[in-house]
Amino acid sequence: MAELTAIITAADVTGRLSTQAYARLFAKNGGATADTTFRDLCIAETNSRIRTLTRAAFPEGLYEEGDTVDPEVTGRGVDILCMIAASRHASAGASAGDESGAYLSHGRAAEKFFHGMNR
Repeated sequence: MAELTAIITAADVTGRLSTQAYARLFAKNGGATADTTFRDLCIAETNSRIRTLTRAAFPEGLYEEGDTVDPEVTGRGVDILCMIAASRHASAGASAGDESGAYLSHGRAAEKFFHGMNR
């Protein structure tokens, strides 16, 4: 695979999430300081998932080094990242109306967006 440019980066995550949402998703044990190891693993998993979802249409990858990543692609990728991070919490999916449920619904919509690129 020729893709060299990350689709989602740590800067994308901090730039698109409120301080409160960022802390809730990435701080350990309800603290206020993000666990950057956990965040970076979620970023890696998100990039992998996007590549997997779009591989049929873009076998060489969505972006190569030097390309500018489209803002919607980045935003949808962050939605998937939030879904992945929220799913790792013990309370994920506890009820349809909780915050984890919103991350799940936005993440699933983002996955459909990327999967639709294969058509």
